[in-house]
Amino acid sequence: PYQWVLRRQFIGPSHDSENPTYDSRASQGLRLTEIAPGVSHAAGGSHHSLVVEMKDYVVVFDAPVSDRQSNMVLSAVRAKYLRKPIKYLVLTHHHMDHAGGIRAYAAEAATVVVGQGAGAHFRRVLAAPYTLNPDLTAKDLGGTPIVEVADKWTVSDGTREVEAYVIANPHVDSMLIGYVPSARVGFVTDIWIPGPALPAQLSPLQLALVAGVKKAGISPEKFAGGHGGVADYAPLAERAGN
Repeated sequence: PYQWVLRRQFIGPSHDSENPTYDSRASQGLRLTEIAPGVSHAAGGSHHSLVVEMKDYVVVFDAPVSDRQSNMVLSAVRAKYLRKPIKYLVLTHHHMDHAGGIRAYAAEAATVVVGQGAGAHFRRVLAAPYTLNPDLTAKDLGGTPIVEVADKWTVSDGTREVEAYVIANPHVDSMLIGYVPSARVGFVTDIWIPGPALPAQLSPLQLALVAGVKKAGISPEKFAGGHGGVADYAPLAERAGN
């Protein structure tokens, strides 16, 4: 009986499923859904990632739940983007249901990008032994490069840029949101769930996103979510009075 308590603590949702990655009864399986050319939402269950194709590599936002789910995303990325390497893994925040699959990306030699103050936590995570993890071949991940973002992080291949911004919010310190300027697509986890109808009164989390977008000076048309789907940003901004 205690297994359900442990699972709920580990994954967050209460799906009655033996599948440790997502509730297979409510899903057609994890898949890449293209939002804009070269920008895909890796979704299919309750926790999602954003995948951005660059000229010679790929950037991924969030590594939800487990290395098993990360390996599923990695496999889909290899198939869709002709085996381009994952050069950067950007983690919106440290909660394990959105960062529990970090090791699979570290094992692929990805640089991990996190908000300022979160680096020490992830260095401890990657230095810890994981010999009982059935989803990875054991290797030393303690030397994985980690970049901490104080305000804004940008990477460019000369054609496309990918950005991440630190967002002040009541959910967690060191929160990042992602943004692809050429596609005007953002990525947000936990502080807004794109898709469901907006409430009559916005939550402090939703207001924090709007304030953060305004502070960053960006102009997203859509946001993909670490939960939920993809939704237009304008209705949220209008409801917030911006």
